[in-house]
Amino acid sequence: MWMWILLSVALLPYLALPIVIKKTQRFQLKSQLRQLFGGVRRSDVGDYFSTIDKSLLDEGFRTAFDAVSNDYTGFTLYLRFYVSDQEKISAVASALLQDGEDSETNTKTMLEFNSFFSNGRELLTNNSQLPGAPLEPKNRKSRTFHFISNPLMLLGLHRHFIGYIKAQPLLPESGAELEFFKNSLQKELAAQEAIGGLILDQQSGVYRPSWAGAFLMAWYSMWPLSFVRKILMKQKAKIWLRKVNLRSA
Repeated sequence: MWMWILLSVALLPYLALPIVIKKTQRFQLKSQLRQLFGGVRRSDVGDYFSTIDKSLLDEGFRTAFDAVSNDYTGFTLYLRFYVSDQEKISAVASALLQDGEDSETNTKTMLEFNSFFSNGRELLTNNSQLPGAPLEPKNRKSRTFHFISNPLMLLGLHRHFIGYIKAQPLLPESGAELEFFKNSLQKELAAQEAIGGLILDQQSGVYRPSWAGAFLMAWYSMWPLSFVRKILMKQKAKIWLRKVNLRSA
């Protein structure tokens, strides 16, 4: 009997977290992302963006716009969008803050490089500390290297992956980057709906997780799957870093 009680207690988080995700997680059908004029006022976010600037501007990138979003309930998301016109690569530096929190330690930052191709393929390389979508559409490939903080190393990996795609890379027209980025976010949510991870509630105008999506999101972020996933990704990353003659940092 005690064994069954202990087993039930051990399994409780694996059953409770999907229910919480199912009941609370929502994604807006129409993104509330809006452009920021005059720069980011928060010093910690501004300092993070300045650090990314120093690396990317020397590599031929230009800053396209700053933006802020309240698409995620209880959080504010700040973004800076970059474009390399020569290589046709875009990049997004983001800082996610929990509303009401002023502590710098509660800021989740991420840098992601994006490439879109004429054959409909999408390639994303990032260093997010948060678990991504457990399911991806066939035309989209994302790779996460949570332990790489150096923007140039992340860019080097992205350039390496581009070499495997035999298609012409595409960029939005100058001045249309914000709408392009908003449309890409909408397409990502629609793709998650198509493969069964999300359900669109037309009446409220939000996407919410399906039961399958909620369980996958929860288990994907919990031990042991999260631990195994990070170990495997780190091993693969070391192989790729050696191929492109880079060292992780």
